[in-house]
Amino acid sequence: MPAVVVSNIVVVYRMPRFKPGDNVRVVSSGSRFFKVHGVFDQVIPNTRNLTQLDSYTVRFSWGEKSTFWDAELEFADSQSNVPPTRRQN
Repeated sequence: MPAVVVSNIVVVYRMPRFKPGDNVRVVSSGSRFFKVHGVFDQVIPNTRNLTQLDSYTVRFSWGEKSTFWDAELEFADSQSNVPPTRRQN
């Protein structure tokens, strides 16, 4: 993993965890999309060029897109029996 040292601060650059087309599930319990499956669409790089702070756009089966932080998503089991349906609030 490449690293850059700036004034005794080590910054580690890494590849985004998800690739476009990956099936993901929202795991943020505070989100209205909690436990909903979607498809990872794109990475939105942060202004400091630290991949740990990037956000991710997820597209849901009904066409809506929403943005999440890395920690709010996990890989969805492609064999999961939970359908990617819209959550009702």
